Amino acid sequence: MIETLKSGSLSIECDVAKGEYSLRDESRGEYVFERATCGAAFGSGSGALRSSDSVSRVVDRSDGSLSVVYRFSDRRIELAIEFEPLEGVSGFAVRVSLRNCGDSDIIGADLYPLDLDRGRGGSLFSSAQARPDFRFLRNGFLTWSGSDVRKWDEKLPPAIHDLIHDGCANPEVKPPGARGHFISEWHGLAADIVSGRSLAVGFITVCDKLSQVEFKSRDGQFHFMRAVSRGEKAPARAGGELRSEKLAIIPARAAEGAGRDSGAATAAANASLRSYASLAAKAAPPPVSSKFPSPPVGWCSWYFYYHRMTERVILENLEAAVSLRDRLPIDIFQIDDGYEPAPGDWFDSNKKFPHGLAWLNGRIKEAGFRPGLWLAPFFATNRSLLFRNHRDWFVRESANKVRRVSIWPNTDTFGWMLPLDTTHPDVLKWLGVLFSTIVNEWGYDYLKLDFLHNGATNGIRYDPEATRAQAFRRGLQAIRDAAGPETYILGCGIPIALGLGIVNAMRVSGDTGPEWHNKFLADFVGHPAPPSAFDVASSNFSRHFLGGTWGWNDPDCLMCRFEDTKLTRDEVYTHAAIVAFCGGPLFISDNLSKLTSESIRLASMLIPPMPQPAVPVDLFDSPANTTPTTLVYKFDREFDPAVVAGVFNWSDAPADVSVSFERLGLSASDEFHVFELWEQKYYGTAKGEIALSKVPAHGSRILAARPARPEPCLVAATHHFTQGGADLVSQKFDPASGVLEMEFSAPAAREGRVLISCPAPFVPDSCLINGEKRELTRVSGGVFSVDMQYRDSARLELRVRKNS
Repeated sequence: MIETLKSGSLSIECDVAKGEYSLRDESRGEYVFERATCGAAFGSGSGALRSSDSVSRVVDRSDGSLSVVYRFSDRRIELAIEFEPLEGVSGFAVRVSLRNCGDSDIIGADLYPLDLDRGRGGSLFSSAQARPDFRFLRNGFLTWSGSDVRKWDEKLPPAIHDLIHDGCANPEVKPPGARGHFISEWHGLAADIVSGRSLAVGFITVCDKLSQVEFKSRDGQFHFMRAVSRGEKAPARAGGELRSEKLAIIPARAAEGAGRDSGAATAAANASLRSYASLAAKAAPPPVSSKFPSPPVGWCSWYFYYHRMTERVILENLEAAVSLRDRLPIDIFQIDDGYEPAPGDWFDSNKKFPHGLAWLNGRIKEAGFRPGLWLAPFFATNRSLLFRNHRDWFVRESANKVRRVSIWPNTDTFGWMLPLDTTHPDVLKWLGVLFSTIVNEWGYDYLKLDFLHNGATNGIRYDPEATRAQAFRRGLQAIRDAAGPETYILGCGIPIALGLGIVNAMRVSGDTGPEWHNKFLADFVGHPAPPSAFDVASSNFSRHFLGGTWGWNDPDCLMCRFEDTKLTRDEVYTHAAIVAFCGGPLFISDNLSKLTSESIRLASMLIPPMPQPAVPVDLFDSPANTTPTTLVYKFDREFDPAVVAGVFNWSDAPADVSVSFERLGLSASDEFHVFELWEQKYYGTAKGEIALSKVPAHGSRILAARPARPEPCLVAATHHFTQGGADLVSQKFDPASGVLEMEFSAPAAREGRVLISCPAPFVPDSCLINGEKRELTRVSGGVFSVDMQYRDSARLELRVRKNS
């Protein structure tokens, strides 16, 4: 007996008698996968149940959905699987429930809405004509767990100690040891880059249970794909049920006839990931603050001063920020770690801040900036007064032993990181008082909350039945309730999905740092995302689809200095390009009084930041393996259609790079003007591709491509990294008068060049900027440039004549 349910061109085929289901693409006459099951696994060696083991079934069809209840001969348990079409996208939502028909509670059940295993006849993309070449998008548990795309022949290195692993990942999920075997938190995507097919699998409800997607393939062979919601200690009461989170299944395929090198497979996979993120956001919409309608721009003390920060340092940089305001339009002035006596004792300040945080807030506001504050509210160290006075407020390993997550490395406050129990009523009250004080009494409405993963660690809690997800969200919701809806909350060290609907932004990578790559932490310690300028790229780029949907993606700070850093000049520019193409909030972390004019100009070119990340167009087939090399912003405006691409050379040697227009989403048969920002080089018009010679080791290029039009038009403007994409607000050419008009807008003082195409038979006659005459310089053929300085806005008028 086969029951079917349709969603667009897709259909779920449920073989009720066998307890299996398949996903078929009717438009192509092929299966996406076949013979998946649902199931439950029980702790303490109590075995497992699969729908395929059932002895009787009951089918129900109502409200456009399909559900099947499976019953078993040897257990007083039922498994119910529910299918429903997804809203607005071809795909299905799947949820499994465990119904306890017995007399005693069931505790410790893991629920599997999808279990696709080759060993039990399951298959993925089985109709492929050629041997598959699998990639898997893996999402780490928290900010710095790492996120990337992995090949079937790779494996993840283990951490050298649980103190490293538990501080950087899900404590209860260890990296698999086998090659091609990966576990991803909340969502994952399997792609075969040969056939161009992909399958996105992700949980679109996230509030009650931690969930994972597991995938394994080797040597072109699919092994298994599973999705699980962890029941932990939540009981299925006698006569009651335990439900998994809701799982979205969204397949995609490259357009018919698209070549492997076209990027069509990655484009299709990226689209399904964005659909997944949008569906999850509907269940828990991110908060909106009228105080922060766009990504904030600010200064942060951390990546220059680290723990050397003092009250005097803040005041000196505040003075410098005032003097730079005309060129560097900073809004938020954020105090980072270093002011507290010990983590946990947030109400007080140490001797380096003699006047306290409320006083410092006043100085920041007097200077015309908005104050921001860092703190880590979900843990305290063993040296803190909070721990000494309230030992019963902490998560425990046993009745008499407090859980130790990791080591707090600050030499001034060195100690154990001890997680607060956010199911304890007194802890929730304390959080409420703390954040009411910070926001309402001290006046901070920008909050950077760090090391939040401590709220979701494993252990014994006050509420023994709360899952780790529930415990975490109780604590975070208590903070939001006390801080109010208008306060901006950035979640750092946050379990990525658990902040959804509560925080305004999430850091989606590990820490940056003034060095290219920390080999010791990566290779010896096993840190999944060691603090460095390069290592943030993979996580930021592979989580691009969350930005602007789950709130803003925070790419970490910009370090635009060329001194007091281990980065080379090329690496500084590449670091800036990484931050620019991530979009979201922009925070400069330098000694502002020491910035050179080049550093100031570099930073200003990233302001305003883009509200959404660029798209990594080679995410699943990057030549650099796990880190995309090409990211694209596309500006689909009738007055100025343009593409801006970031091109990266991650290798340790200079490289010649060819950029395909087709991969950028441009026509391969049309001609485009191409300009490169870092070199300030016009490459002329090109068709099909552009060749970049000797891109430096760890270097980057930022290209602007615009159609070669038959009338005068913009080629590029160098005031912002999008080269007119963000700052050109209008462009109009009037053939009758022979006047090209452009309007630009960007905050503060700007200086740069505007390149304009005057194709034959047009030749420039005169140029006015804000009514003042300016001289044009020929760049090449019919392309001219003009220097343009302005404050906040500019109007350019180019008068041309036809050369007879």
